[in-house]
Amino acid sequence: MLFIQFLLFIIGVVIILLIIEFFPDHFNGNLGWHWFFPKKGKGVLRRKRREREKEKKRLKREFEKKIGQQDLHKKNGMQLFHADQYKEAIKEFDKAIELTPDDPERWVFRGKSKFSLDQYEEAIKDFDKVLELTPDYSEIWYLRGVSKLCLEQLEEGSIDIDKAIEMNPEVSNWWRRRGELIFFYEQYEEAIKDFDKAIEIDSRDYSSWYLKGLSKFELKKYEEAIKDFTIAIRICSDHYKSLFSRGFSKFYLEQYEEAIKDFDKAIEIDPQEWGSWKLRGESNFCLAQYEEAIKDFDKAIEHGPEDYASWKIRGSSKYLLKEYEEAIKDFDKAIEIDPQQSDSWRMRGLTYLSTKRYELAGKDFKKRYEIDDDEVAFNFNIGRIFYGKKNNYLAIKHYLKALTIDPKNFEIYAYISLAKLELGDHVNSLNDLKKSEELFYYEYDGEFFSDFENEELNKFLKIYELNADLERFKKLRNFLNKNQEDNRYLFSQGILNFKNGNFYDAVSNFLEVYENDNQNKECILYLGKAKLALKDYENALIDFKKYREIDINDEVEKLIKTCEENLKET
Repeated sequence: MLFIQFLLFIIGVVIILLIIEFFPDHFNGNLGWHWFFPKKGKGVLRRKRREREKEKKRLKREFEKKIGQQDLHKKNGMQLFHADQYKEAIKEFDKAIELTPDDPERWVFRGKSKFSLDQYEEAIKDFDKVLELTPDYSEIWYLRGVSKLCLEQLEEGSIDIDKAIEMNPEVSNWWRRRGELIFFYEQYEEAIKDFDKAIEIDSRDYSSWYLKGLSKFELKKYEEAIKDFTIAIRICSDHYKSLFSRGFSKFYLEQYEEAIKDFDKAIEIDPQEWGSWKLRGESNFCLAQYEEAIKDFDKAIEHGPEDYASWKIRGSSKYLLKEYEEAIKDFDKAIEIDPQQSDSWRMRGLTYLSTKRYELAGKDFKKRYEIDDDEVAFNFNIGRIFYGKKNNYLAIKHYLKALTIDPKNFEIYAYISLAKLELGDHVNSLNDLKKSEELFYYEYDGEFFSDFENEELNKFLKIYELNADLERFKKLRNFLNKNQEDNRYLFSQGILNFKNGNFYDAVSNFLEVYENDNQNKECILYLGKAKLALKDYENALIDFKKYREIDINDEVEKLIKTCEENLKET
C-alpha cells in the first residue's frame, strides 16, 4: 500500500514538472527542475527575461536604424540635388534605392540628377522605373521625352512629350519644347501653334515669343518676326538671341542702319559671339562703310576664325578700298578654309584683274567656272582679261558668248562698246552703249553712270563726242561735274580728318575722290600718307609709286624710301 502511494506521488511530480516545462509562462520559469531549488531558479528566470527584452530592443533599434538610414540617404540626396551637386546626389540615391526600391521619389531624383549631368541613357532607365511604379507621373513622361530627344530619338521623344501634355496641358514649357521639336522638323506653321499655346499659358515666356519669331523668320515673314522678337526683348531686354535675330530680320529687309543698332546691343551683351560682329560688318558693307566693315570683320575673325565668309567680305571691303594686296591675303584665307566657295575665287580673280595680273586672274576665273558652271560670268571675265591685254577681238568674242546665254545683261553690252571704241568702230560702239543703258533702266532704278568707274565714264564721254550725241554727252558731263563738286567737298573733308588724326576716315574720303578722278595727284599723295600713318606700308608704297607716274616730287621719293625701309624690317 505504501509502495502504491509512493508510486502515485512520483507520477504526480513528473506530471507537474512536465506541465511546468511545456507551459513555462504560467510558472515564471522554463526549467522544471529549478522548482526544487527556489532561490537559484528565480535568479535564472529573471536573467532570461532580461535577455529576451534586450533582444527585442536590439531588433527594434536595428529596424529603426534601417528606416532612419533610408530617410537619411534620401534626405541627403535631396539636399545635394538642390545644391546642384548631382554626382554626390546620385551616390546617396543609390543607397536610398537599395534600402527601399519601391519608393518612386528616389528613382525620380536620381533620374533628374543624371539628366542634369547629360547622362540621358541612364536617366531614361530611372524614368522607366518611375513610370512602372507610377504611370500617371506627367513630369517624368516629359523628362523622359526630352532625354530621348537629346539622344536624337525624335519619334520616341515626341510620343512621351505628347503624353505629358495630354496628362497636364497647363505647363507652358512643355508646349514650347514640343514646338521646338516640330521646328526641328521644319514644320514652322505647326510649331507656331505650340508656341502660341505656351504664350497663352504664360504671356511673359520670352523664349516662346523668340521661338515664334524664329519660326516666322524661317518662313521669310520678317516683319512679323520682328514684332515677336520685340516682345521677347521687352520682357527680357538682355536676351541676346532675340536682339541678334531681330537685327538679322532687319538686315534681310535692307534696314541696315536699324539692324546695326540691334547688333550693337547684342555685342554689348556678348562680345565673344562672332555672329553679331559679322552681320554688323555685312550691314556696314551694304552701306558702303567699308572701313567700319573691316573693323567688324576683324572682330568676327578674332572670335570665329574658321568662317570663310568673314574673310571673303573683309577682302571685298579692302578690294573696294583699292587695298588690293591686303584683299588678296583675305581671299587666300577664305579659299583655304572652303575651296568650294566660288565667290572667293571670283573676288580674288577680280583683284588680280585690277592689278593687271592677267594670268593669275584667268586661273581664278577658270576655277570658279569649275565650281559653279556659270558660263556667262566666265566668258565675261575672260573677255575683260583680253580687253585689259588690248586684244579686243578676243574680248568681244567672249562677251558675245556670254550674251548668247544672258542677252539682257547691260554690263556686257557696255564692255562690248568699250572694246569697239578701241577698235575704232565708233558707230556700233554707241549702239551697244545705248543698248546697255536701255537694259539698265528696264531692270533697275537709279543712275546708269553710277555703275561704272571714272576711267570707263571718260571713255563713254568720248563715244558720245565721236558720234555727236550731244544730249547724252551733256548728261554725262553734268554727272561728272557733280561728282567733281562732291570730290572737292570729300577732299576737304579728307584733309580735315587727316589733320585730326582720323586716318581711317581720311582714307575713305580720299578713295571716294580717287574713284571719280584717278589722276588727282594731290588726292593720291594724301591717300598714301594716310595709309602710311596707319602703317599700311605696302599699299602706301603703291600710292606713292602711282603718284610718281604722274609727277616727280622729292617728298614722294622720301616717302617711297620710308615705306621700303619699313617693309624690309617687317
